[in-house]
This record gives sequence, structure tokens and C-alpha cells, in this order.
Amino acid sequence: MTVSSTVARTASQIASMLGERRMRLVAVLNKHVTNRIVLLWAGRVPGMAVVEHDGRRSGRRYRTPVMALASGRDFWVVLNYGAGSDWVANVLAAQVASIRHRGRRWQIGDVRVLLASRSGAPLPDSLDDDRKVLCAVVRDV
Repeated sequence: MTVSSTVARTASQIASMLGERRMRLVAVLNKHVTNRIVLLWAGRVPGMAVVEHDGRRSGRRYRTPVMALASGRDFWVVLNYGAGSDWVANVLAAQVASIRHRGRRWQIGDVRVLLASRSGAPLPDSLDDDRKVLCAVVRDV
């Protein structure tokens, strides 16, 4: 099992134990405190990435650390905080974003949210059946 799969499985188990309401509270804490620290390394380590996206109303540029898996031209982000996160809405609205993963920057498109079980993502079988992932494909630049 890869480091990415282990991290995804552990995070999913924690999200399942806490439930959606508590995970939203964790998301708020992360947005205002933890993410600023995690951004220092998230784009360079396995199992993590930084999604760079524009705000759908403000137009402001944002950087959000996420747990990500990549295979070939496909990227998957496990949505432990749910598909209602601001960054997810921004990326879905624009249908384009950049991902910094393992020290490289990729432009992505064809963005959609799917159930993990139907996404084709190389995730552990132990993820909840209702867990969602953001799926994207590297765009030709």
C-alpha cells in the first residue's frame, strides 16, 4: 500500500468517526490556522498537493492544501470535508485550476465530483461508500 493510500484511508476513517458536522468545524480551523503551515510543504510531499484557484465571486487567488492522488494524467482529491467546501465550489465553477504536486505545477480541467467507489481513483477499499472525491484531468498547455 502506498503512502498516499494510507494517508487517504486514515483521513477517511477520522472523517467517518467525527461526522460531517464536526469535520466542518475542523475545516474552519484548518482554513484559518493549520493550512498556512501545511502550505509550506504540501506541494512537495507524496499524498498531498496545493490547489491554486480563483474565488468565484471575489476573483481573488487562493491556495488550498489537499490530500491528492495522481496516476498518469488523472488527479483525485478525497473530499473529507464534503463537496460543499469553498475551494471545491470555486474549482467546479471555473472548471480549471492549478495543482502543485510533488514539486510540479499542473493545469487541470474536466473537473467533477464523484463517489469514491465510482471515480476510478486508486484508493483503499476501506473508504466509506458515500465518500466523495474531486476528479480532474491534466490539461494540455
